[in-house]
Amino acid sequence: MAPSFSDYTVAFQAAADGNLRLLKSKREMANKVDLWAVKDNKGCNVLHAAVAKGHFGVCKFLVEEMAFDVNSTSDEGVTPMLLAAIDGNVPILRYLLDSGGHCEAVRLLLSRGVPLDPLDHRGTPLHLATLKDQDQTMKILLEHGADDEISVEDDITNTKAKAKELFAKGEYLSAIYFYDMAAEMDPLDATLFANQSLCWLRMGEGNRALTDAVKCRMMRPQWAKAWEAMEAMRSTARSAEQNT
Repeated sequence: MAPSFSDYTVAFQAAADGNLRLLKSKREMANKVDLWAVKDNKGCNVLHAAVAKGHFGVCKFLVEEMAFDVNSTSDEGVTPMLLAAIDGNVPILRYLLDSGGHCEAVRLLLSRGVPLDPLDHRGTPLHLATLKDQDQTMKILLEHGADDEISVEDDITNTKAKAKELFAKGEYLSAIYFYDMAAEMDPLDATLFANQSLCWLRMGEGNRALTDAVKCRMMRPQWAKAWEAMEAMRSTARSAEQNT
């Protein structure tokens, strides 16, 4: 027998009331009603209802056991994540994000003018979406003009070159800025810390120079340049002692 209108009403109300036991009951609900088809007059489904009322357990059941789409929209374009954000329900909002509810967050951020192609050692948002198999997020980024030809290696190379150029000009503080930026993208390059240590040393910042020299030596203990950085620190320290 086909489910009646009242069956759909009961299912929707169960989600709104947080009645997980009723929703999971095969006799009372699951065999009678296709939960995916249960909607109100605005096109909101039972996941919308559970989120709107803050019922975390019901949300988890619907997403994990009933395979509800966390990016599903009502007739007015409202998603479960939007309802969680409006309500300020951080646990549910975090759960929806962790369950793939990134699309709306991406759209919202882009609508606020955030940069499309910020780059760190992991790549751009488009690189990350590709690695995580977030096809819909990739589509949104590309529709908004994300650059799919950016190479992380090219940007690292350019940043290092800029730092080297500034160092040669004696603009040590600016060089440190670019060495630090390069280290964010390539955190295992000991050369960056050796060069940054030398910048600090030229600026008379002994403690900071020592910190970067130690990092360099820890990363490449057999590397001559790491020991040169440490020796430069010792020489500076000895000179300072002799002048006091």
